[in-house]
Amino acid sequence: MKKFEKIKLFSSKDIIRELPVLIAFFVGIIFISSVVGRFSEDTSIIFNVAFGFTVTISGLCFRMSGNISEKEDKRRMTYAGERLLHASILFALGSFLKYAAIEASNSDLLANLNYIQAFVEHGLNFFVIPTFLWGLLDSHTGIKIANRILWRRLYSEEDWDSF
Repeated sequence: MKKFEKIKLFSSKDIIRELPVLIAFFVGIIFISSVVGRFSEDTSIIFNVAFGFTVTISGLCFRMSGNISEKEDKRRMTYAGERLLHASILFALGSFLKYAAIEASNSDLLANLNYIQAFVEHGLNFFVIPTFLWGLLDSHTGIKIANRILWRRLYSEEDWDSF
C-alpha cells in the first residue's frame, strides 16, 4: 500500500504550469527536425532568433537570481540561466555549422573535388541536428526551472491577483 502513496497525481495547477513548457519542447523537436533537415536552405535566421531569445532569457534569469533572497531559489535560478546560456552557445555553434555546410556545398574551392566537398558538407550536417537538439534540451530545462520558481513565487504576496 505504501507504493501507491508515493505516486503523486498532478493537480490542475501542475498541469497549467508544466503543460505549455512540455508542448513547446515537443513542438521545438518537430520544428528543429524539419528546419534543419533542409540541408541546402539557409535557415540560420531562425536559429539566430533562438539564440537571441535564449541569451535574453538567460540574462533575465541571472539578473533575477541576484535579487532573490531565498538561497535555494537563487541557486536554481542561476542554474536555469546557465542552461539557457549554454543553449544560446549551442544555437550559435549549430548556426555556424549549418552556414559552413551550405558554403561548402557552394564552394568554388571544393567544386573540382566532389568527394571532398560531399564529405565536408555531410560531415558538418551530421553535427548540426544534435547540436540544435542539445540546445533545445538545455533551453527547455532552463525555462522549466525558471517557470517553476516564478509560479511558486507568484503566490508569495497576498495581492497577486488583485486588479
